[in-house]
Amino acid sequence: MCKIVRPQIYISIFFILPLLLVFLNQTPVTATTPEKPIELKMGHVAPPFAHGAKFGMEPWIKNIENATDGRVRITLYPAQSLFKARDGVRAVESGVADIAQLPFGYFTGRFNLIEVITLPFLTPDPTAEFATRLIYDLYKEFPEMRKDFSTMKVLMLGPGDPYLIMTKDKPVRSINDLKGMKLRVIGKWPSKAIQSLGGSTIMIPMPGIYESAAKGVIDGGLIFNTMALDLRMYEVFNYCTATPIYNSISVVTMNLDQWNSLPPEIRQTIDSLEFDEAISWAKTGYDATRTKIRDAAKKAGKKWEIVEFNKGEFELMKEKIGRPIWEEWVNEMEKKGLPGRKVLNRTLELIEKYN
Repeated sequence: MCKIVRPQIYISIFFILPLLLVFLNQTPVTATTPEKPIELKMGHVAPPFAHGAKFGMEPWIKNIENATDGRVRITLYPAQSLFKARDGVRAVESGVADIAQLPFGYFTGRFNLIEVITLPFLTPDPTAEFATRLIYDLYKEFPEMRKDFSTMKVLMLGPGDPYLIMTKDKPVRSINDLKGMKLRVIGKWPSKAIQSLGGSTIMIPMPGIYESAAKGVIDGGLIFNTMALDLRMYEVFNYCTATPIYNSISVVTMNLDQWNSLPPEIRQTIDSLEFDEAISWAKTGYDATRTKIRDAAKKAGKKWEIVEFNKGEFELMKEKIGRPIWEEWVNEMEKKGLPGRKVLNRTLELIEKYN
């Protein structure tokens, strides 16, 4: 029996097929849209020309952007333009800043055990690299230290210059040379050390140090090399005692919600860079300034004499001034229920090991 094909089917195909071809030809081909980069705001205290920012912070940012294939972009807001220095913690916790570099000198009492690195006369090593390696070992070992950072993500620890004695008219080589001197100092424990050595302390913001020295308001101060280079302190100070009184320290942190919102592979990449980038920042952003400030002073026709403590003076200062202050710090930590004694003892063990 023959199957009869209805003519209506041919008519339908005749009309529908051309319409379908027109539709397909007019439908645009969707191209793959490039992924929009994740834009992050980073605030910090230093001016844009600061050596630590130019040779430490900016290379770190560039390395992160390159390592993430441009999926992360970080815009810098220098010189307290995104937040004031003392508001740094609140800024990163609230999300005003996605990322912030926080110098611990502005936050006494907020970060506890990590302050051990700032205690006076702990170590004669004058390098930021040394302090960075030391603080990483302590941070990994003590969960109580890490707890202070539970409201933020730590991207990097450590970069910070050691504080040296810089003076105008008289070099400091012995425990008696500071008597009667007026010195610019910040921080509770360093101030106690200078006062115990017979000096008087004055709290002066960084931009005011040069003028205060030029006018004789201060005889000197505890200042780090990058500050002296950036603000031309070698024009008003003639002497620099090379052995540090204490180590400064900072931390680069990120808003916790912002961090958790990043894709896992980006978080992993940033974490993998942390320690090596911290050491690089310490070396190129801070330690390299020791020769640069000497060259800048020479070019400007300034004296800038590097002096050393007399033999045995640092040990004398450590025993007579340092240890009593360390004990005071330990007692303060223990009263807060924190293992101050364990942290101090471990710090001294590591210093001995590194030396």
